[in-house]
Amino acid sequence: MAIDVSADQPDRVKNAGMAFRSLASTTKTQRRTYITWSTILTILLCLSGGCYFILSLSCWSLFGVFLLAEGMILSWYLRHDCCHLLAFQRKKHNVVLGEILSCITGELQSPFTEYRRAHLRHHSDQVDLVGVDLHHMLESYPRWARSAVLLLESEYIPIIFLLVRVANIWSELNASGGSRVRAVFAIAIYSLVYGTVGALSPVSLLLYLFAVIIRIHCLRFVDAYQHTYHRVSGDGQIKSQGWTYEQRNTFSFPIAKNYTFLNLLILNFGFHNAHHASPTCPWYRLPKLDKALRQSWQLSDQEIRDPSPRGQIGIGLLLKSYHRDRVRRITDSDSGMAYGLNDRFSMEAFRGAFTDNLLG
Repeated sequence: MAIDVSADQPDRVKNAGMAFRSLASTTKTQRRTYITWSTILTILLCLSGGCYFILSLSCWSLFGVFLLAEGMILSWYLRHDCCHLLAFQRKKHNVVLGEILSCITGELQSPFTEYRRAHLRHHSDQVDLVGVDLHHMLESYPRWARSAVLLLESEYIPIIFLLVRVANIWSELNASGGSRVRAVFAIAIYSLVYGTVGALSPVSLLLYLFAVIIRIHCLRFVDAYQHTYHRVSGDGQIKSQGWTYEQRNTFSFPIAKNYTFLNLLILNFGFHNAHHASPTCPWYRLPKLDKALRQSWQLSDQEIRDPSPRGQIGIGLLLKSYHRDRVRRITDSDSGMAYGLNDRFSMEAFRGAFTDNLLG
């Protein structure tokens, strides 16, 4: 967590916000288009190399699974930068790239502009938007079906992700005009991809699905511990809570503190407080901005060096929590209490949020 500060320090909160915004105002002009192109090339290499290895059915096939999953993961997080118009200088170029990446991430059935609108509202209103009410959905199932879904999820088979996507596509098919055409087009494209891989090799298709499952769990894991925002439906209204609420209910968990290059696996998305403090900052500048944010809070040298609260929250503890609460995270309606004794951050009762909206 980038900021571990009590709520009863309004002067410190206000001063930190003013100091950081002054520093962060320069990041909007510091975009590097060549980095975007380098990231796109990396994605293409991961996807093509991954497909080659899984189709070869050799000793490298497992490596191909992880390579393919990484290509899809990078596509998701670069798509997020497109949402903030950070990949390229011009808006239309960001939107076009966002649409292309949506195809790779399995979101082709919905326009990129819809995701962008929802994500920007996530920032402006400081809410987590619930696209599908999972509790209502599960309660509508027969008991045996609900038990089967939870059993599959307990075995790390993300069946809810598939059910939500099927529900989304079905909704688009029942709509009119462009939405229906887009849904039909998405079905055709994905059927062609899966059908071609399956025709070439059923085993390769299983490996491809394994890569998709890895991608889903990676995104779920990162998304689970980023916020304790209020959760509202797509048309629900809530008043923006301001800087203090946003920073206290946003958490930063970089993948690695020592081997910092590993954070590139998710395009520095773990520096989430910095991203929310300055959404106009490109992903490759987030580590520097995170340090500046910590300094603006006048934290100690140790707190500035250590992204987690008092050095207690590492990737291992998060993975343990993700495993332990993998079913409870689905069945409970909240993410648990992030702040414990003395109003300090604690993982003891923080289960993390569950949503397959994955707004970030």
